[in-house]
Amino acid sequence: MRISKGQTRKDLAEKLLGWTGCVWRPEKDGKIHIFVPKKDTSTAWVASTAYSLRDEVIPTTANNYVYICTTAGTSDSSEPTWATGIGDTIVDGSVVWTVAYDYEFEEMEALIGVEWR
Repeated sequence: MRISKGQTRKDLAEKLLGWTGCVWRPEKDGKIHIFVPKKDTSTAWVASTAYSLRDEVIPTTANNYVYICTTAGTSDSSEPTWATGIGDTIVDGSVVWTVAYDYEFEEMEALIGVEWR
């Protein structure tokens, strides 16, 4: 891939990571680490849908959090504003969602045994 005029290496890296579902973030060692998703994050929230207890969703615009249904019911016709504090609740129609956890990721180095520096 080539870096187009007006594009940065960071832009290109984010585009490539977006295709794979991976994320990058700085860690305590001061380096940027790449993480590979361990959990299928394809269950996006859907309007006016019946949800059962313990169903899991992510917002239609992913925000790195998974939400678990803690009160069964039917979602509203418009997407709620998603909280991001672990344990926070969101009322969505008659459904109550609880912020369950950040996506589960494994560090790429652990998966392939190669240091990417």
